[in-house]
Amino acid sequence: MISTILDVIRWILASALALVWLAFASWNAWSFLISLGFGRPRPRYTWPLIGGLAGALAMVLCPLPGSSLWLWVPLVLDAGCIPVFSLLWWEARRERRSRAS
Repeated sequence: MISTILDVIRWILASALALVWLAFASWNAWSFLISLGFGRPRPRYTWPLIGGLAGALAMVLCPLPGSSLWLWVPLVLDAGCIPVFSLLWWEARRERRSRAS
């Protein structure tokens, strides 16, 4: 009985965090498309990491067996997480090399 109640709570929390991930990932994707020249200009990546971390936590809390193995997927799919920070790192690296030469 207690494990069933805990599973229901885990499903509710995982679903809520997955919805948070979906909202923030959609916003970050929209901001990325705007930065490429589609639509009206708006600030880019206003909420980095929040969506990806919420999605990763949702994968950890999900009671399905093996779901925690997929916690990296929201971090990669959310444009405000790993993709943005890898681009920022690449740009900083390129700038540092151009200053050195």
